[in-house]
Amino acid sequence: MIISHEKKFIFIHNPKCAGTTFRAAIETHHDHSRRFWGVDHESYFQRDVDYAHLRLWELAALFPELMALFETYNSVAFVRNPFQRFLSAISEHFKQYRPEAKLLELSAPAQLEIVRSFICNELTLPCIQTDFRYVHFSPQSWYLTLGPTRKAKHILPILADGRFGRHGLELLGLPATPLKPLNMTTASLSSLLNCNIIRSFVMDFYRQDFLLLHADTALRPVILQSPVPLDMAQIFATPAAVPPPPPTPKPHPVARTFAALKPRKLVRRSVMKLRRALGF
Repeated sequence: MIISHEKKFIFIHNPKCAGTTFRAAIETHHDHSRRFWGVDHESYFQRDVDYAHLRLWELAALFPELMALFETYNSVAFVRNPFQRFLSAISEHFKQYRPEAKLLELSAPAQLEIVRSFICNELTLPCIQTDFRYVHFSPQSWYLTLGPTRKAKHILPILADGRFGRHGLELLGLPATPLKPLNMTTASLSSLLNCNIIRSFVMDFYRQDFLLLHADTALRPVILQSPVPLDMAQIFATPAAVPPPPPTPKPHPVARTFAALKPRKLVRRSVMKLRRALGF
């Protein structure tokens, strides 16, 4: 995430949607006291958090004062076809956390066997919510809305014409800058989409994303240029396989205030009051 208080804008880094490329072009405008990058332990959640890809419900809990800025600041996020994004997330996950598998070097049948086992036995909502290693599989809606409320002011589709980068800079009031592609995958995993199990998983797991993209005529081309045949009637008719994100926790300052209390002192006082009441 990039925040410019001077220019009053926020760039929301939706993973596997050209975020690394775009943030590199605008990072000089980041003037918030914290740099939102890398993984760090967050005591509030009692787990490690990927600060580059904070979901909005995490941002609301840890930095409520920044969530309030969405009301007055300009904001931009990019979205991508869910099938293409899923393949990119698979590539990223295995590259970062399972390099020994050498997924991109395997034959198509071997890739299919590994990925099919991964989605059937391991890729679950609790993993994505609580383990930073699975953050790239987060539904895109978690970066665009908080509950029923859309927070990103401008949501730009990543289409084949490549204009989303220039459009994003323009919306943020920044001069046109050549965008150097970063963190791109050159090998193709497209053969995985020939598998009915994988196609069905993506349609079910990211059903909310499909519905969100389909509901906005400006974003609908993202799913209309699907790399596989897409039956939106089936998606509309299928019950949601993924429940909504967890309720927004209480803001972090509340947790700090509670931690600042002295539990032992409170217990001693309670014991003394009880003894006096009993006449000890």
